[in-house]
Amino acid sequence: MDLGESARDISLEVMIGQMMMTGVAGTSVTDDARHLIADLQIGNVILMGRNVESPRQVLALTTDLARLALDAIGIPLLIATDQEGGQVQRLNAAAGFMRMPDAATVGGCRRPDAIRRYGRAAGEELRAVGVHAAFAPVLDVNDNPSNPVIGRLNRSFGETPWQVEAAAIPFVRGLHDAGMMSGGKHFPGHGSTSKDSHVALASVAKGRAELTAVELLPFKRAIDEGIDLLLTAHVVYPALDPSGVPATISAPILGDLLRRRLGFDGLIVTDGLEMDGISRLMPLGEAAVRAVEAGVDIVLCVRQRPGNGQVIEEIRESLLKAAGEGRLSPERIDQSFRRIVELKERYAVGPATGEGIEQIGGPDHLRAVADLNAVHSAPVAPGGRRSLIRHLRNRARSGRGPLD
Repeated sequence: MDLGESARDISLEVMIGQMMMTGVAGTSVTDDARHLIADLQIGNVILMGRNVESPRQVLALTTDLARLALDAIGIPLLIATDQEGGQVQRLNAAAGFMRMPDAATVGGCRRPDAIRRYGRAAGEELRAVGVHAAFAPVLDVNDNPSNPVIGRLNRSFGETPWQVEAAAIPFVRGLHDAGMMSGGKHFPGHGSTSKDSHVALASVAKGRAELTAVELLPFKRAIDEGIDLLLTAHVVYPALDPSGVPATISAPILGDLLRRRLGFDGLIVTDGLEMDGISRLMPLGEAAVRAVEAGVDIVLCVRQRPGNGQVIEEIRESLLKAAGEGRLSPERIDQSFRRIVELKERYAVGPATGEGIEQIGGPDHLRAVADLNAVHSAPVAPGGRRSLIRHLRNRARSGRGPLD
């Protein structure tokens, strides 16, 4: 299929399927995956730990999934995974992949060249087994060390936006060197929360100036670098959207701030919709519709219980119904569909050849990890964070945008 083909020649069901990402059951293609891809026409898959045993097994799984999608839908299947390092590494050392240190360790390296080589090694391992997108790096600033889902798990590169930027940008470059899509998270920042959005609705009480000075800076830098995807946070930011809804379903945050003010033209992907930070507020189908209304391109449902295909059917039917009733306009759906297929085309998404699989967990990649420990002590910006906040406020008073 020509990915440049007019969306008018493509069914609504296929277009909606491209706007969904789901987890699958098993370490090989099962009836579960066949139903999701062949029957429901889902266009994107996320691999979890339950899908991983070894590099060659993952390669066989992604190859079979990719061929299934091409036969059933005619559009390549985008396969992603969380590959941050530390406690969030789905293709992990126990399965034969290189052991990735946590972000806090990487953030302590003062050598961008070493971080870039490390990012490339991580990307090469994913690409070799047929994964196209790494949901990494975490761009959250560790502004609250007791944060149960970021700070305590060492998922942030540092306690200042400069530390995060200094590690995140070369890591993104390394992924791009390997031909891998990079997906930053969790926009507009999860580092200041005191709650884990997996189990509760979190909120950040900071004012707009401090959010601009701290949380948003790494995202802006990553956008300027050409990051491909950004995942949303199921977190409330009253200063950015006084309605009190989480960023995932907030048009002021995703449309006005992320698209227009920060200039992001890549894919916006939700964090998992089953997480309590969103699922306790409304049914998953309604959450998916509201996310797309707000500006999301792909709604993600990991399916913590992978045998439950009904969750995906609920989301799909809600999106189709919203489109049929005019709640989601043809223009809105076409906009996301085009972004998705154009990104797939740009990265030549499709079945992997297996080239480079022998390098996985090998000496070159292990050396890239070892080099991170050569020099530590993360960079600190002159004047610290308070100085930056004052600087940005002065720029705002002078009529210049804080992120100009």
